[in-house]
Amino acid sequence: MVVCASVSRRIPWSTFYDGLEGGFIHRAAGPPAELAASDATVLKPVRREAQIHASLRKVVEERQKVTSQAAIERHNANLVGLGLPVPIHSVSIDHTSLVHLPVYVGLLQREQDRIVAIDGGSGTVSERLSRLLTGQLAHIRGAFPA
Repeated sequence: MVVCASVSRRIPWSTFYDGLEGGFIHRAAGPPAELAASDATVLKPVRREAQIHASLRKVVEERQKVTSQAAIERHNANLVGLGLPVPIHSVSIDHTSLVHLPVYVGLLQREQDRIVAIDGGSGTVSERLSRLLTGQLAHIRGAFPA
């Protein structure tokens, strides 16, 4: 599950944040394509859209308060890490919606359980999404029937 936030600029674009921890996933020039998901298991978000909005606004506001070059560079790196352009003076979130990525997940059990996530579009393993889902293992387990 992903929160898609459309942020105003001269050219509109969509930024996707995960609904588990609120981290940046991807930026696109338009809204996501819709796919049918007839019998797919859908994860409910852990973080509400309002929480993700607040964290984006907070990081922009914090950047505006710093003056030293080292602090500016550190805050700019945080902004880029969240998929926001730099320089930035404010953020306006025009619209958000919950979307779900097509992902195949597998639970690997050895000494420590972990999730492997495979992108449903490309068929490649997503290390980043695998780490994210492994960090939310209890939530993932609760979403699937026993």
